[in-house]
Amino acid sequence: MGCAHAGGRGARGTKRKVIRAEAPHGGAATPEGVGRVARINNKEKQEDNMEQAYAEYSVKQKTTGKDIALKIMMIFGVVLLFLVGFLTKFQLLFLVAAVAVFAMVWFWPRFHVIWEYVYCDGQLDFDMIQGEDKRKTVLRIELENADVIAPMDSERMAGYRHLRTKKFYSLQPDAKTYGIAVRAEGKEEKILLEFEPNQKMLDLIYTKFPKKTEISKNEEQ
Repeated sequence: MGCAHAGGRGARGTKRKVIRAEAPHGGAATPEGVGRVARINNKEKQEDNMEQAYAEYSVKQKTTGKDIALKIMMIFGVVLLFLVGFLTKFQLLFLVAAVAVFAMVWFWPRFHVIWEYVYCDGQLDFDMIQGEDKRKTVLRIELENADVIAPMDSERMAGYRHLRTKKFYSLQPDAKTYGIAVRAEGKEEKILLEFEPNQKMLDLIYTKFPKKTEISKNEEQ
């Protein structure tokens, strides 16, 4: 594919200077020089095209009721350990409570999740960022293996909503989500991926896969 995940991120199109073959002292350019320059220009042109077929977008996942309940339980557990230790004068409980505090501090950033989508020439990565610094590529797919890419409320998704669904979006009730029905690499079963792309990413995907992609009419306008 030629899509370097780390190198592609944040790439910006730049205007390149076309290199021309010139011989020293104003003489005629040699065939070897012309060929070498042509290869350089072709390589730079390919890099420009790759940058134009690149898009990234991220959404912050909302805090769910499950997250809030877990936070309350963690805080309550730590406070209870300190309280019981204070009342019973049992020093081991203070040690356990201190360990619990460090564990809570370590785990707390996991409640802050950002989903980032990185698209590059037909390849789509789903990255999870926790605590604004821990990044993990959860899934990477080739869209050529997808059956359909369409809004989740589209009629084209009707035959795929029964599939096991992975949710890579903000979880906001008004989120405009898209679904990708695809068989992940190395897997026999198809899955449905729900995500929240921006307009640029949708346009790039539609340009490369027009037959299997549907864009919402509201977004087309």
